[in-house]
Amino acid sequence: MSHMYKPLISVLPQDVLHHVFWLNTDMLEDRGAKGSPPSALTLIRSSHVCSSWRQLILSSPSLWGQVIDFDYLKDRDFRNEVIRRSRQSQVSIMAWDSLSTNAQAADLEDIVTFLEQHWDRVQNLELYLRSCDIRLWQMFEDRIWEVLQRPAHSLAVFFFSPPSDVGGTANQPLQIQFPPALNLFGNRAPQLRRFEAEIIPFSPRAHWHRNIREFYLTGTLLLCDLLLALQKMPLLERLHLDDCSHEANLPEVDLSTLPVVEVPSLKSVEMWIGVEIATPYISFLKHLKPRAFCLPVFCIATGKQTSSDERNLSKLDEFLGIFSAYCGLDLAPTIGVHVLKDGNFRLQAGGSSDGAWFEVNNMNPEVPLYRHYGEAFFPTLRRSAFRFIKEVSLAIEVGDFVFQDQHQIIDFIQQFRSATSLRTSPKSAAFFKQLPPDVLANAFPSLDTIKFTASPEVDEIPSVQAFVRAMRDTGHQIETVSFPSPEYLKEFVGLRPVFE
Repeated sequence: MSHMYKPLISVLPQDVLHHVFWLNTDMLEDRGAKGSPPSALTLIRSSHVCSSWRQLILSSPSLWGQVIDFDYLKDRDFRNEVIRRSRQSQVSIMAWDSLSTNAQAADLEDIVTFLEQHWDRVQNLELYLRSCDIRLWQMFEDRIWEVLQRPAHSLAVFFFSPPSDVGGTANQPLQIQFPPALNLFGNRAPQLRRFEAEIIPFSPRAHWHRNIREFYLTGTLLLCDLLLALQKMPLLERLHLDDCSHEANLPEVDLSTLPVVEVPSLKSVEMWIGVEIATPYISFLKHLKPRAFCLPVFCIATGKQTSSDERNLSKLDEFLGIFSAYCGLDLAPTIGVHVLKDGNFRLQAGGSSDGAWFEVNNMNPEVPLYRHYGEAFFPTLRRSAFRFIKEVSLAIEVGDFVFQDQHQIIDFIQQFRSATSLRTSPKSAAFFKQLPPDVLANAFPSLDTIKFTASPEVDEIPSVQAFVRAMRDTGHQIETVSFPSPEYLKEFVGLRPVFE
């Protein structure tokens, strides 16, 4: 009976307990969790809890193989002991901070030597050399490329970021040199499921594509090669593209002769590009057919060329149409549109954490690009299906500014015939309250709840009150107004204020 009073974890079977420790050694998860202790430290602390845990951990080489963290294991003797405990198990290697601008030759020597000696058992590899001094990189680049061209029979996760093209002089800049006919993994990496790399060339016909589930690319991308590669990825679930190209150095793209590539398992397409190269990506997306109701995330950044940005914005309605087709916008349970005074535009379909979104990031807030959004986006967002949506999130934080295409925004607002709940911001109240009464009367006719996403500043309270009053005066049966803070609820006597 005494075991009934022990903590449940103390009576777990050894294989279950081993799996718990295994989950705690996932360095890939640790990298995305701010403030979490290093996996190696967690494993060591776990081994100090009791003798049975210590015996299990010390007799499990696979646990030690998962925590080869060069950022944490800075002491060479300590690191060598951890490596010794891993024996011949598969290993995970991570080096981020240890390869920063302060890295020494000895730091990179240790990492490269380890890869040369243990490449056959590397399962997960994360090398972030982006901040590494390029002269230090040049001391080891031949050895690194030699290792990366060996067959990688155990490799499942590959993250590699070489140094940026920095250094040298304006007349003689230092450049990253790739080996001629670079053959990653000797064309053999049968277990590879996640590939994440910056500015590294790859063969579009490589055999290691066949089991890829997640594909992340950063840099100037060759879209023709990428489409060819996607034909070899029948299991791909997530595609992430971050293209830092500019119009001046963008290669010519002609995808007209390529067939449409169907990837039925592709459930997420993320794209981060500049507005000046939106056109070739529109062509690329038209040649890519993911699964129905996938989750696109399209983020487009504008530059500082006002006239160029305005001209390119007019093309983005086509981009927005592709977004709508990808995510099934007509069937979205919720819809959100944000127009902010700094020029940012965001459309969101579905939930806030797992939904699809389309965003324009204005990199020059002094340029009022929001003046052109009425023409660029709102006509594409006129959809008969929106009349059935019950909850709408709408923030137009541009004060009492009148858009050049005011009627387009009005037509958009008046689509939501069934919406009973409106999420908005206090800053948006200034826009809503200046709309004519007949416009407000036809906007959200079924509305009974207004949810503010932030508490108003003191100078915003009159606008918030005027907006709520105007909605009630135009026949809306507003019963509930909610704020994230309770201090403003007393300002809305006669309603049912709610503190969320």
